[in-house]
Amino acid sequence: GHKLKTAYYLANNAVVLSYANVSRDFEHIPDHDCFVRTISTASDIARHAAELQAIEPAQLRARMTAFKQRCQDKFSWQRSASVLAQALGSAVS
Repeated sequence: GHKLKTAYYLANNAVVLSYANVSRDFEHIPDHDCFVRTISTASDIARHAAELQAIEPAQLRARMTAFKQRCQDKFSWQRSASVLAQALGSAVS
């Protein structure tokens, strides 16, 4: 679940704000804390938006591009599908 959905949103240039702490799967990737954030109330969204708006747009785009590439290098749909297939195979056996 969460890792695949989060990676999908990131690949589509979305910053992820989640009530669930999904950053655990991304902690080892530099800049994860900029693009994967945990909120506790909807009112937290404005603060996170303001923090991102304070970053110069070209710098933010460059950071997002680099972060997405690092995520792509770390996670792949094929690798994830293989892990799921192995888990399902083990469960059935």
